[in-house]
Amino acid sequence: MKMKNFSELEKTKTRMQLREYVREVAKFYANTNNGINKEYITNYYKITDSCYYKILECAVVWNVVNEATVNRMEEKTCYNAQLHSGSSRQTEEKYAKLRERRKAYKEFPFTKKEAKEITNLFIEEKISKEKLAEKYCTTKPKIDKAIYVAIAENWIKDDQYMKIKESSLKIDSSEKTLGFFKQLDNLRASTKESS
Repeated sequence: MKMKNFSELEKTKTRMQLREYVREVAKFYANTNNGINKEYITNYYKITDSCYYKILECAVVWNVVNEATVNRMEEKTCYNAQLHSGSSRQTEEKYAKLRERRKAYKEFPFTKKEAKEITNLFIEEKISKEKLAEKYCTTKPKIDKAIYVAIAENWIKDDQYMKIKESSLKIDSSEKTLGFFKQLDNLRASTKESS
């Protein structure tokens, strides 16, 4: 059977299914003894080496495993690094960086592609923020943030932005809402100038 790479997993699984799979592999890794290595796990799950590493990274960053599991993964990875190279310093540094990314991801759990997709589904398909939150396994405020970032960073086209602006102003044309869109207009303009 052909070994799967990470992009194949992304294409064949929903966001929720991919997160569950990442959690499963990471927990399996964390709960095996130190003698169980990458080769065993990649063969067991029929995944490539690069997919294996990406899964372990995603498990930490996406926050799909608890801190105790992350600690065990780091402990096990450090043990293996110590055996192979005599030092676990790089592994410790890597896990420190992954934990930093984990913190940032909690605030904004979307890629650029996902934020654009969410905004497009909201604007063009008229899918509610509640349904989008369910689909993307997150909260409505994080969906709001994805839409805001996609607009502010010019990840969506001007005509899409105008649709959301016009429909929002039809619902609420208060000074606060007008000020909000003025701020967005300025952000979009400054982002265009800097790119």
